[in-house]
Amino acid sequence: MVVVIREFSKCQHDIAITATVHPRESDFKFAFTSTDGLSSVSQDTTLSYQITYGANSSAGVNTNTVLVADFSSDLAPDSSHILDYVIGSASNAYANTPPVIDPGSRTITWTIPALPAGVTNQTVSFQLRTNSNYTEPSSVNFITRAKMSNQYQTLPDQTINQTYRFGTDTTATSTPASNPTSTPKPSTNPTPTLIANPLKITGVEFTNISKSQASINVGTNRPAKLTVAFGKTPANLFQKVNTNQFSNLNNITLENLSLNTTYYFQITAFDASSNTVTSEIFTFHTARDSTPFNLENAAATIVSGGNTIFSKVSDKNYTPGFAILTDNTDYEFSYVTTNTTLSSLEIMVKNSHQNDPFITVNGFQKKPGLFISHLSSQNVGSYEIFIKAIDSNGNLIQTKIVNLKVIKRLSVYSAEDNSPLGDARVFIYYYNSRNQKYEPINKELFGNIINPQFTNKIGEIDLILPEGKYKARTSSFWYKSETTEFVLGPKTGEDFPVVQLKKDQYNLVTLISNAKDFLLDSLTNLSISANTLSSSIRLFDLMALLTLIFSVLTLIFFLLKTHIRFKNLPVFFIFHMHVILNKHKQKYIYGIVTANDKPVTKALIELLDKNSGNILTHVMSNKAGHFQIRNIYYSDSYKILVEKEGYQPTACTFGEAELLSSGLKITLKVGNSKLHPTFGVKFLEHIGESLFESALFISIFTEILFMSLFGIYKTLPFLALSCFNILLWIFYLNEHNDLK
Repeated sequence: MVVVIREFSKCQHDIAITATVHPRESDFKFAFTSTDGLSSVSQDTTLSYQITYGANSSAGVNTNTVLVADFSSDLAPDSSHILDYVIGSASNAYANTPPVIDPGSRTITWTIPALPAGVTNQTVSFQLRTNSNYTEPSSVNFITRAKMSNQYQTLPDQTINQTYRFGTDTTATSTPASNPTSTPKPSTNPTPTLIANPLKITGVEFTNISKSQASINVGTNRPAKLTVAFGKTPANLFQKVNTNQFSNLNNITLENLSLNTTYYFQITAFDASSNTVTSEIFTFHTARDSTPFNLENAAATIVSGGNTIFSKVSDKNYTPGFAILTDNTDYEFSYVTTNTTLSSLEIMVKNSHQNDPFITVNGFQKKPGLFISHLSSQNVGSYEIFIKAIDSNGNLIQTKIVNLKVIKRLSVYSAEDNSPLGDARVFIYYYNSRNQKYEPINKELFGNIINPQFTNKIGEIDLILPEGKYKARTSSFWYKSETTEFVLGPKTGEDFPVVQLKKDQYNLVTLISNAKDFLLDSLTNLSISANTLSSSIRLFDLMALLTLIFSVLTLIFFLLKTHIRFKNLPVFFIFHMHVILNKHKQKYIYGIVTANDKPVTKALIELLDKNSGNILTHVMSNKAGHFQIRNIYYSDSYKILVEKEGYQPTACTFGEAELLSSGLKITLKVGNSKLHPTFGVKFLEHIGESLFESALFISIFTEILFMSLFGIYKTLPFLALSCFNILLWIFYLNEHNDLK
């Protein structure tokens, strides 16, 4: 804007001052809208956008205006992009300015060299399309952004927020599109001539970028030849490269490029009927002065359900491998390389026999050189898995890693009505080429695969096997067993079989065979579960605590049942061990207390020195009337005094020489009883009598279970406790039998 100020002096001379005032933000028009008004979308949905721009007359000068549409903020939680640019959808800007598409930065740029003041309500439009890269059920919020700037002002970004969710219907989640402030000007692109099934460029993909060349894959909706014009500016596309044959997918290489330089190119495709289509201008940047990385000594692995489906290390003569997956199966793709300069890595999956776009997922870099991606197999068919890697110098390389075959799951149906058979048993054998025999699959060779397998409610088995020759023995109650041989491989028909079983309700042999299989499978599953549980430290601690608790409870119940005091327990045990060894004579003072030929329990037995009258020790008789005292007092003559409420006190004397192997027999006479046992004592003794045998059985059972899970060595301490309890019980029973 030019401003002239005139000033008049006393001498009638006028002075003119000229100044330039830069345009303000309010001098420009800028709006960004979604013309279809969709706020929530699913996969394979085309989204239309429009940028409205202009310069008011108040701007006063021509401006070098740059418009940018940025769709890079479309990342799903797994770092995959959910939007693709629709090739051919971007219109030209003012003065027929073409759009420039940058697939790397995911932007569309219009650079208008001179936008006059007073030119308003100009529009450009473009389209994006949602893909199927992200198939999880969670919603993804994504932002499409528009930018406008010139040499004077950078206007605030305009954004549109939308939501993507795989598999949802978007027809009910649209909102009216906002309109620009005035009627937009139609696009300056000429209206194309409508023909049936027009030739289209469906995809542009870089497969290699180095400091001196770039290779590009160009897809078309029908076979076509290509001409690629390229140069260092959008207006200088004078260098050209042609392809020589009609194809749906052409790869073309641009050579003799300058390093670290931005290039622009435009593609013209023409089919056998001379129909042509010309793309927008695309751009890329060559690498810095560096040596392109190679993929040697890199390892690719596919894992599903804990089993390795594919694993291969690349070398100089690397060829793609082969892997098999069932449809709609989750798997993890990992790529390990010694090249730690990689800045990004994409895993791309493409249908081999269809001109579908790539399903692309960014690899998560867990650590330098290790990239991991989580994917899900698609429908039945043949696929190719590529990686696209970019290093810190800008070198890009794309290569095929594996040919993936997706097949239906092994399924079992009834031959009569073709209904799925749930819980059918399938036992799998693999063909061992070394001995030329079928052998049952096992975990040593096939990872986490369990034999046998059982069908789900829709008659399928979630089973993945490597390439090879197999045999399946299929059975189900009330059906005849069926043995099926099959091959898994890359050829047509080398898939899992569909097994059809015929009914056989009245065959007793088949019923017995199925019952036998059921019993064996139950034992096998129990063994597998035990092996799985044996690795649990928490389960070990829990089982050890339970076993210890029941062993201790058994001992407590034994003391309550037999009326043996805990402090007398060691003497009771050692005495009977010496009896077994016949080493008890003269070492113990022992015997039995009876009344009317019945044992007297809890009688107080005091051992006195006959000469001095001092009490040496005292014990209580147990429920069998027996007592034991260690002979450690070395007296020539002893006196025993026996007392029991309700009986007359009794005393007897004896010398050490009289300690015979049969022990002492002390008989009490019934007297007057004044005291009665309390209810609490009776109740505890009743518990001991009732629960001792049960506690002993439970403790032994838990130890056997403990041994099956954790082995004999870890069970020995608990077994020792139970053996001790059993010996105590046997010793007491021997005393009890002495009365009979």
